[in-house]
Amino acid sequence: MILFFFSVSYSYPLELVDISYIDNIPYVNLLINYPGKYELALCYNKDLDNQEGWRDMYLYEDSVSAVSVELPKTGSFKLFYTFRLRTKEFYSFCQPFEYTKGGYKVVEKDYKKKMSGKKKEEHKKEEKKKEEGRKEEGIFDNVGILLLVFMVISIVLIFFSGGSQI
Repeated sequence: MILFFFSVSYSYPLELVDISYIDNIPYVNLLINYPGKYELALCYNKDLDNQEGWRDMYLYEDSVSAVSVELPKTGSFKLFYTFRLRTKEFYSFCQPFEYTKGGYKVVEKDYKKKMSGKKKEEHKKEEKKKEEGRKEEGIFDNVGILLLVFMVISIVLIFFSGGSQI
């Protein structure tokens, strides 16, 4: 599991290749580096630096490796957009883009690393909670094993002590 997380975190499972226009209809070309099932969502945010502010706009459920997604013909000048890939194990964002007078443009700053770093911190917190839960379960397992051993020893002692009186 840890090896899987590191391979996913370094290969960027969701990459924005480019934004193209076909017959004045904007399309985003994405490269998805994840072999399993996933959910793809177009998200928006007013403040690019607020990583918790991303909200779903559209959901796509196709599981393919290369995707060309049609965007709304016009967007809001006050919003930033990105795609989020979500699986059972993790989620990842692609490079953000915005709507300008000239159409959709990719944000030049490299926010992919910042978004991925935020994901890693949240993933570490989730893993820590799971590990603490496993430790608690491990304690109960150990107590159960000790009770079982005690019962077996008691039964053996009762059997051998009763057999000598016959």
